[in-house]
Amino acid sequence: MNTILEEDYFTDILVNTRSQDNLVVLSEIIHSINTKTPYPYNPVLIRGKSGSGKTYLLQRIRNILDKKALYFHIRELSFFLKDREKVSELLDKIDTYECVIFDDIHLLRDEEEIQEELAYIIEICVNKNKGIIISLNVDTQNKELIPQLMSRISMGLVLNIPEPDLDIRMRYAQICMEEYSIKLTKEHCLVIARKCNQYRSIRSSVINIKAFEQRTGNIPDINELERILSQSGHSSNLDNEHIIHVVASRYGYTHKEMRSKKRDPRIVEARQIAMYLCRKLLGLAYVEIGKIFGGKDHTTVIYAVRKIEKIIVRNKDMHIIVTELTNSCKNDQFLKIAN
Repeated sequence: MNTILEEDYFTDILVNTRSQDNLVVLSEIIHSINTKTPYPYNPVLIRGKSGSGKTYLLQRIRNILDKKALYFHIRELSFFLKDREKVSELLDKIDTYECVIFDDIHLLRDEEEIQEELAYIIEICVNKNKGIIISLNVDTQNKELIPQLMSRISMGLVLNIPEPDLDIRMRYAQICMEEYSIKLTKEHCLVIARKCNQYRSIRSSVINIKAFEQRTGNIPDINELERILSQSGHSSNLDNEHIIHVVASRYGYTHKEMRSKKRDPRIVEARQIAMYLCRKLLGLAYVEIGKIFGGKDHTTVIYAVRKIEKIIVRNKDMHIIVTELTNSCKNDQFLKIAN
């Protein structure tokens, strides 16, 4: 499908480069549903981590399609699927819509009978050319859902929604602060973005900041902000030392070697990835990153970050490596805090 659209349904949604193509495809699907034009993507499976914005995206699609779309959170849907008579009622209801949206189907992982009913519903909808859009947590393993359901939802288009990067999280923090009429500095936003990896945790933090302001009559300073974030469960000790350790371990180098002037291709790659992660996960300034890596010039760091940004888009193997290292930095740090 290469439709040229005049409509731009998602202009106000914050996305990084990797998500822009997803929104283009979803715009094409919405256009096809609105114009009753056949499209090859059915069902559409949207996968992402908890807090990556899947539900917000599905609700936006529902609102755009208005009366053409029927939205179900899976817990609401399970009420119908537990009763055979209600399944018939549900199918009659679905017949009046052009598109059906099922949110968070991973929550059915322990309910095989309901999964069977859902697979049956999806099969009927596809046969009737009803648009089907589904969300699923990316961490859900194939074995957690029955084969009938997994095969059915995986036969169409799969869109992976990445977690918001640091820049997106900063912009979202600014939007939330405007919404709650809070005037914080860019430094405040950066602290929030560093500590909170998910949209919902950012909003939760801003709500706690608003409560502090109402209680004290003052905007929190940086130290008070750190304390607020810690008390609300958004404290993180992730730092450049931990990032360098994770990357160095993956590539078989020491901290000292990562900061050295060695220039063989493998250590250059490891060093560039570590610089990229320091920028993306910690939001460190280029000059600061250069100092961390043995006094490198800031232009060297800029080159490294931009190089990795470009490579992970076009090179699948590098994308996998960087994704795994990113997750290791986050997950290992959570274990460190828990211990």
